[in-house]
Amino acid sequence: MLTLRQNLTMNITALTEDVATHERFEENVHVVEHVLADVTDALAKHDPVSTNKNILMERLAKLKQLVLLFVNNSDNLHTVNDLRHHLSLDEANASRLRDINHQWQTLYEDAIDRTRMLQSSLASHQDFTSKYDMWMTFVTKTEQDLAVCVSGNLSDLLEQRHICQLCESEILARENMLHDIITDGEKMITAGKVEDETFHQKLKWMVKQFLSMCTKANQRKAFIKKLISQWQEFSALCQQLKNWLQDKENVLKNFESDISSLQMITVSRERIQ
Repeated sequence: MLTLRQNLTMNITALTEDVATHERFEENVHVVEHVLADVTDALAKHDPVSTNKNILMERLAKLKQLVLLFVNNSDNLHTVNDLRHHLSLDEANASRLRDINHQWQTLYEDAIDRTRMLQSSLASHQDFTSKYDMWMTFVTKTEQDLAVCVSGNLSDLLEQRHICQLCESEILARENMLHDIITDGEKMITAGKVEDETFHQKLKWMVKQFLSMCTKANQRKAFIKKLISQWQEFSALCQQLKNWLQDKENVLKNFESDISSLQMITVSRERIQ
């Protein structure tokens, strides 16, 4: 009887956990699919081919919002992909998840590319100094974000991953701006408009700085991903230990209850005799 009760409790617990995991999976899938639907509608509109700076800035702001939407909801996609390892998905749901990941990557790259191109178009309305100042402001902020020490609990790491993803999207979107600056600078050198003999070296240094920033961002992203994975494994082990202790506690309670019942039966029998 004790063994049957123990097995029944374990099965009920496992079934409850499976249901909760599946519900969490569906909730996050719904969020991701909603984001993809919104982004698809927004990207269906053609980007303006215009010399009007205000029109370009307005569309660029909307594209940046789309990129931010991806970054802000990336945790939902991570959760979906993590939970699939704890579920026995049928072929329909497995195919659905593959489509979601493919669509997410395709739309994200499209949003980044269009942001990059629009920023390049907008940069054509700016002089070299304006573009250079804007670029250096971006580089300074990005390097500050990438220099923050990676540490903390799982919640802290998820927030740092979010910041890292923002940096990555900004780096990708602004790459064309650097190319424009380099091109303008080389044209200025050719035209004899630059007296500074080190100007060409400064342009080369900007390229090296950008490549270094890309490397730092990728390394930081990989490091944070590794730490998050370790935290998740630790949390899973803690939960397993908690469940095991709870199971043993229930067994002991049932055992004590059975012992008490047997004692009562024994006492009653002795009284009858």
